[in-house]
Amino acid sequence: MKIGIIRDDVGYGRWGNLCYKKMKEHGFSCADFQMDDTNGWIYNAPENEVEDKLQHERKLAEEADVKIWQVHGPWVWPIAETIVGNRKKHFENLKKSTLI
Repeated sequence: MKIGIIRDDVGYGRWGNLCYKKMKEHGFSCADFQMDDTNGWIYNAPENEVEDKLQHERKLAEEADVKIWQVHGPWVWPIAETIVGNRKKHFENLKKSTLI
């Protein structure tokens, strides 16, 4: 059985290998990776920078023997976006959330 936790809830920072090592020490084998804040750097940085950072995070998790099991992607309200430009931006954000 896999036991997981939201990566941000372990209290060792949002990024870097310390959080994954501590997750493993505390008995967790998988992580819920938060990417819901569309105002954060992930959704406002150049695509190649985001992909590099997320791939690095995945590598750190794997080195600590923690699996990225789930991703909380971006959430927008209202769900039924009627402005075409906004829908396009939301779709681009959803694509970024799959890079981990």
